[in-house]
Amino acid sequence: MKKITFILTCVLLVSSFTYGATGWFNDYVLIDKNSGGEQYYWIGGNPNYGTELNNNDFGVVVSLVITGCDMKYWSDTQDRTGGAFYYKIMSSDNSTQVVAPVEIIWSHASIGGNDYQGTLSAQTIDLLAGLTKNTTYKLHVWAKNWGTGQGDSWLSNGGANYVATFTTDNTTGVNQTSNAIKVYSEKNTLNARFSGQAHIELYSITGQQLKSVVVNDEFSEIVRPGVYLLRINGESHKVLVK
Repeated sequence: MKKITFILTCVLLVSSFTYGATGWFNDYVLIDKNSGGEQYYWIGGNPNYGTELNNNDFGVVVSLVITGCDMKYWSDTQDRTGGAFYYKIMSSDNSTQVVAPVEIIWSHASIGGNDYQGTLSAQTIDLLAGLTKNTTYKLHVWAKNWGTGQGDSWLSNGGANYVATFTTDNTTGVNQTSNAIKVYSEKNTLNARFSGQAHIELYSITGQQLKSVVVNDEFSEIVRPGVYLLRINGESHKVLVK
């Protein structure tokens, strides 16, 4: 009996080292509402700072921009190698996907012991680009970190995501096209046509500015396939280039 007990104890000890644990703490997405400055919105466990994103209602917005993130996570085998947060936009009743999930990879660093931090700053991810005026939407956010031994660790509210509500106002320039502006893509090229002079700002979906120029009547830029944000005199357009 003693021999069996000893073997069982050894098996349990080996198992405890083989199958480690991972976790999350102090996790934030940074959001700027109505150009009022970025604020910290937490997901996961309550860090006793900032505003909870889940079930938050931003109300009527004329701008809503993700400016970065600050995520902390751990692994008891110290195997974490990176991570990302994700967002998508759904209809107000969560029945229709309006913006497909977008992955935003953060900068990963060890902060000592078993702990790691993922950060991203100075982003301009325009959540209103391509949406309809005077309409209510649901913003979904979740996150994941990965590693070499224990695999992916999700922060997703049990798969339900962390969900906030917002409503575009009736003056926000978020329509994909208007009578004066036409935005379209063809043959790896992003195009825009408009009347008169315009300040053009081209961004990647992660918020990196790719171009800023002033042109007359039209704009054309060869780009790689992907999703881009094009601002024309401050009016935002989200464009898919294949």
